[in-house]
This record gives sequence, C-alpha cells and structure tokens, in this order.
Amino acid sequence: SAAVLRADSRFVLEKSAPEISVGEDDFSDLWLVSAETSASPQEVSFMVDDGSGWRRVAVDDSAPYRGFISRESFADGATVRVAAVSRFADGSLSRSTIVSFANSR
Repeated sequence: SAAVLRADSRFVLEKSAPEISVGEDDFSDLWLVSAETSASPQEVSFMVDDGSGWRRVAVDDSAPYRGFISRESFADGATVRVAAVSRFADGSLSRSTIVSFANSR
C-alpha cells in the first residue's frame, strides 16, 4: 500500500553557525570537539589544521554533534585550529568561528 501526504505549510529551516568547543574526552585519550547549532542541519563536519592545511576529521548527522581527534595525529605542543561546518537540507553551509588549542599527549 502507499500513502500520499500533503504539507499545510513550508518546512522552515533554522540556520545558525555552529559554536564549537574543544576539550578532553571523559572516556578516552581523544580530544572531543562538540558543536551547538540550530535544529535544522543535516550534518556537521569538523575540520582541523595544524599548519599543513585543512582536512575533515569527522562528520556527525545527529545531535549532539561531536567529533573525536587523536592526540597522536599532532606533535606535542602543536597549535591546532578547529572549525565546524553545518550543512542544511537546501544545500547551504554555515561555518563556525575558528578555535585554536595546543595539543598535549
């Protein structure tokens, strides 16, 4: 069987740039990167740059939006920059401000 549904109104996208924080994970030796954002993103991608260029390290498609980064990926004392990008159902993107932290092993 099949059902046909009709919406009474348009779906409203709530778009806001993610706000990120970086800290030690309570259950592992990994860095925990978390993002707070509006209710509408389809996914949040986490990117890092240690001076060698930006690369994506994690993608989360449900709240709470989180990514985990290995301390071993960077030199001890290295400055690591982190950003998050929300992707919405209409294809638009919204980027967080860049947060920096010093890696420690």
